[in-house]
Amino acid sequence: MPLFTIPSFLGVFGSQPFSFGYATGTVILVSCLVVILAIWRYSEGTLSVNNIRTTKAETFYWTAILFSNTLGTALGDFLADSSGLGFLGGAILIGALRISCTYLLLHAD
Repeated sequence: MPLFTIPSFLGVFGSQPFSFGYATGTVILVSCLVVILAIWRYSEGTLSVNNIRTTKAETFYWTAILFSNTLGTALGDFLADSSGLGFLGGAILIGALRISCTYLLLHAD
């Protein structure tokens, strides 16, 4: 349960008290996630979740999960509240992006 509540808390905590706003909070979280993934790749030589055999790799994995879930919360809030898309528009945009990524993944050859 904490894995699902902590990202919501961090998403709101990062954007509201510090007056970052959802857009800036989203950029900060994307940057943090990219740094975590880059350090994980450099340190372990892979980002494969099938190859997690050490405490260090597991720590990278869970840290990336925490930041990506927090990013999802912040991005969702940004799309719904600050971008003018509203909840439905944000859901349609995210859905279209997911469908596009799935299509590209399945037809990468």
